[in-house]
Amino acid sequence: MVSKGVGPWLCIILVGLLSLLTTEGYDVGLTFLDSAVAKGAEFVSEKFSQGFVFRINYQGGGWCNNVTNCLARRDTRLGSSKQMLKLETFSGMFHNKPKYNPAVDPAMLAGCSAGGLTSILQCDNFRSLLPPTTKVKCLSDAGFFINAKTVIGTSHIEGFYADVVKTHGSAKVLSPACVAKLGPGLCFFPQNMVQYIKTPIFLINAAYDSWQVKNILAPGVADRKGTWRECKLDITKCSSAQLNILQGMFINSCYSHCQTGIQETWLRNDSPLLGNTTIAKAVGDWYYERNAFQKIDCPYPCDKTCHNRVFD
Repeated sequence: MVSKGVGPWLCIILVGLLSLLTTEGYDVGLTFLDSAVAKGAEFVSEKFSQGFVFRINYQGGGWCNNVTNCLARRDTRLGSSKQMLKLETFSGMFHNKPKYNPAVDPAMLAGCSAGGLTSILQCDNFRSLLPPTTKVKCLSDAGFFINAKTVIGTSHIEGFYADVVKTHGSAKVLSPACVAKLGPGLCFFPQNMVQYIKTPIFLINAAYDSWQVKNILAPGVADRKGTWRECKLDITKCSSAQLNILQGMFINSCYSHCQTGIQETWLRNDSPLLGNTTIAKAVGDWYYERNAFQKIDCPYPCDKTCHNRVFD
């Protein structure tokens, strides 16, 4: 899944997650910065030397791949900050208490799902904004989307990503070397882009990524008879033949999508483990270079710490 040329700085943890149980966190109000630049707001890099912590997080929510698609999102929380929740619960890696979030990272660019992909694509750009002496790293949670064919052999996600890049003019944020070799559409896939990124990246991904199973492997256009419907909602309802297909696509582990922002899977007594290590500890050890954590989980269903996602 990852090029051999990526280098030792690319650390991979593949873990499972997530039953949405009770959330341990604190509420943070939505703040709008009206005319912030005109009023003198700016990104002050000197703050890092004063002990400030900056964590920029890109939210998930998929992509729109044409004008009609984008217009449909305009008046939703995915298209306008006016539609966002007035309060967000911060938990997991966003918690402000060491009990729930022991790692404090001076400069981290992170994201979940589509935001996790963005944190990969924008990682070096973020690094360039900060002083050379600042420790800067990036974290992608459930953002390693792979270019795989559907269950009927079509290239659904490849065509979709090509449209996304064209609609948004995304080629300008992609590696020129990658674009010259593969073209902008293929360079939207992390498996092709990550070898060109110089800033350290930590990848967290469920091996049985629920979004990728539903939208890359078996999207509706490739499953018109609904053969995969039950399997996509609950992995325990997949047939042995369907599980064999999944194991050919993903490194084996749990069935989920996004885990760093949820306390149950980030750091709790029953959180998912790899090598007896929680996600929070693995990220902290990697960021502060205490331990180069690189683990790939065993095949489903051997991992009893999984919080497998079940959809209604």
